[in-house]
Amino acid sequence: GVILFRHIFDIAPEAKGLFSFAKGKQSDEDLYNNLYLKKHGANVVMTVNTAVEGLTDLDALVPVLKGLGKRHPHTSPPPQVLPPHYDVVGQALIATLGDALGPQLTPEVKEAWLAVYGIVKDTM
Repeated sequence: GVILFRHIFDIAPEAKGLFSFAKGKQSDEDLYNNLYLKKHGANVVMTVNTAVEGLTDLDALVPVLKGLGKRHPHTSPPPQVLPPHYDVVGQALIATLGDALGPQLTPEVKEAWLAVYGIVKDTM
């Protein structure tokens, strides 16, 4: 999860402003050792895993993802989660998979992951 957030913040440093655990952190070391970031990162990875496992039962998966979307309000006072933020997470997910899989992240595997993430993003 921390690696995913490293990629998110590398792609979009301004995204740090969306997370209370990133406020006031003077260094990357402070940020990436933060317990709340680690917990949130683990939750994001578990959600992706749940989505992958749930692809065979979309009737059960869709309410979970819609509930998650409600916890990421698009109309709240700033900072708010906006559609471009989901695109950044998708890019970061592919970068994280590239770190983990190396050459096994073939174009076909990448496309499959992007399709899964697209379902998650569009449902939220």
